Amino acid sequence: MRSASRNSSRATAAARSTCGHGSRIGIAVAAALAGAGVPYAPALADGAAAASETTGGGLQEVVVTARKVAEDLQSVPLSIDVFTQKDLQNLAISNMDDYLQKVPSISYISTGPGTQLFVMRGVSDGSNPNYSNTESTGFFVDDLSMNDAGTQPDLHLYDIERIEILNGP
Repeated sequence: MRSASRNSSRATAAARSTCGHGSRIGIAVAAALAGAGVPYAPALADGAAAASETTGGGLQEVVVTARKVAEDLQSVPLSIDVFTQKDLQNLAISNMDDYLQKVPSISYISTGPGTQLFVMRGVSDGSNPNYSNTESTGFFVDDLSMNDAGTQPDLHLYDIERIEILNGP
């Protein structure tokens, strides 16, 4: 505290000598300079610790397995949309139509039960079910490809742990 009072008296003396006899601007500058020498980091750290104790915890870590390895969502270099089981319950999502309406990067065309054509981020292969060409959008359930000549199955969302959509880099 002695160093703070020394800084304060030096700053006040400097302000008076440069700004006149105790002008209000000089006193304001002196007060600001006096506070510059006082260590404030421990006080901020104590405040942050108190704030985290009162909130009861931080954000929950989201782990994705889209690249065949369990990774934290923040460290994956892809644009990913993740819906956990709790998200599906809170949003009252019960089928794929409900889910796909919540994801901004996907649009789809349904021509009947079990025949959906997905378009992600404007990319589609324009596939014709009469030709066996490869889909530009992969559709996997438990690491098993569900793509079939231009269509994907109509899945019911019961007993789903999470849904991950990889939009790409």
